Amino acid sequence: MITPERALLAIRQELLARVLPAVTDQRARSSVVAAAGILGELVLQTREDDEWAARSAEQLETAVHRWREAGPEIVCTALDSPSGTAPATPSGRRVAALEAVERLVARLWQEPEPSMELLRDIRTVLRADLDEQLKRIR
Repeated sequence: MITPERALLAIRQELLARVLPAVTDQRARSSVVAAAGILGELVLQTREDDEWAARSAEQLETAVHRWREAGPEIVCTALDSPSGTAPATPSGRRVAALEAVERLVARLWQEPEPSMELLRDIRTVLRADLDEQLKRIR
């Protein structure tokens, strides 16, 4: 995912590299330079909003806990964290939960007859997480 800072810098760069050379009117050129300056200032004021990551981490962790409680040993083993410690930041917690889901899916697909109900539930949880991400960028 492109960060807001990178997006603003890319737009600024395009303005300076492509738009400015093509503009001949001095007033228009001044406007392009001003817009590039504003974008440069916005980059300095942009911060990452991880509130969405906290909600996502909580939902993913709830699902992982549910699968661990209801699942057979292969599920529990796959969901165990390799490091054994949970990250403190919302983004770190989210990544750890997604890694657990990834290990679980990999383990399920090694089974001769994976639980279709569990796979369906995993898809539902991941789809809901993706929908939340898409709300942020639309």
